[in-house]
Amino acid sequence: MSLEQAIDKAGLQRILSQRLAMFYLAGFSGFNEQSYHQQMRETAKEFSDALSYLMDIPENPTEITTVLNDVNDQWTFYQSRFMRKKKARYVPRVIQVITETMMKNMNEVTRLYKKEDFVNTVFSESMKEKLKEYENKTVRLKANPQNEHFIVGWALA
Repeated sequence: MSLEQAIDKAGLQRILSQRLAMFYLAGFSGFNEQSYHQQMRETAKEFSDALSYLMDIPENPTEITTVLNDVNDQWTFYQSRFMRKKKARYVPRVIQVITETMMKNMNEVTRLYKKEDFVNTVFSESMKEKLKEYENKTVRLKANPQNEHFIVGWALA
């Protein structure tokens, strides 16, 4: 499994989370509901398979594993409430919150995979150390909004 495949899978999860919401809402539209429920089940299977794939990557850093575990918890809740019943109660706000949270978390996973890819393929070891040092300083400085101008000054130094 390559890092590029992980990035692609994580990026796809963002799209699938939104398709789940769309098919859920369409499934209660009164028009062609059976078809939408079937498409939601197919999308759910694709989402579930991709999530398992990502969670099974042994090289995942702790930060990625933590976010994937959060997505898995949200996904388990989604499935228990909306995938097991033929005609579940219609709760669009809950679906919106769950799928948007899954999308945001998968966006974070994608960002973290890209960060790993960028650092591992572009920079020499000394540049990797400088990048980590910069990230640490940026995090500390961003904690105090009055110090925002120091970030630019340090980056240009």
